[in-house]
Amino acid sequence: MTIQPPLSAADGLSESAPPPDGRPLLTVSSYADAVAAVDTLADARFPVQHVAIVGRGVRTVEDVTGRYGPGRAVASAAFTGGLIGLFFGLLFDWWGALTPEVGWGWLALYGLAYGAFAGLVVALLFQRAGTRRDFSSVRTVDADHYDVTLTGGERAEALRILHDAGVV
Repeated sequence: MTIQPPLSAADGLSESAPPPDGRPLLTVSSYADAVAAVDTLADARFPVQHVAIVGRGVRTVEDVTGRYGPGRAVASAAFTGGLIGLFFGLLFDWWGALTPEVGWGWLALYGLAYGAFAGLVVALLFQRAGTRRDFSSVRTVDADHYDVTLTGGERAEALRILHDAGVV
């Protein structure tokens, strides 16, 4: 087993990033356009293992989707707990149908009730812990532009394929 020291930002790029000698074939403004260019190369049987999509000017964007107050958090946790309880209740109810000792459906209802109660308790404990985030959001990573780079292979051939397809 080999232990390697962690890389810092000053140490260079990670193993998944293209080497510094990768030259851009083209620069596009959207990720979908970059993927379309790589798809074009792949369709033409170009060795795409030498191609990388590099986002430049990367930033995170957090879109707020709505208010997520304490009431909604507790209701959501109770609902989720109820679904989990219902699942296990149905599972054990099905197993009980093979050896009937309790009427069909009761274990599912008990599972639903106990799961909802457990979710409610967990949500109330988290509320007591003092969570201060009162909104829900979706976080994405976005870039100003994307470079489709070539680290090996035939650059002239790749440019010809992209030109013939009308990408460049």
